Amino acid sequence: MADAKRGFLRDNLVLVAAFVLPAAVAGLFVLATTIPKWTVDPPQHDLVLRVDDFKQPAVIVEFVARDGRLEADVRPVPRPQDPNLGVPY
Repeated sequence: MADAKRGFLRDNLVLVAAFVLPAAVAGLFVLATTIPKWTVDPPQHDLVLRVDDFKQPAVIVEFVARDGRLEADVRPVPRPQDPNLGVPY
């Protein structure tokens, strides 16, 4: 009986590989997606978005977490006296 199984596996190595290799790759993908869920805490907020744009805004908005709350700090953009100088950093 053992010789029959060994003979089947040797005779149909391509067929065995056709099932085993995709299953192994799928198992690796499942493992790669579950490991971060085990090791990283879930996000504290649904969505926090910050966009840096190259346009010249009238105000600067920075989101800051204070005392467990998310607050927006809004400040006016400092404008240079000479328009040829650009934005001071």
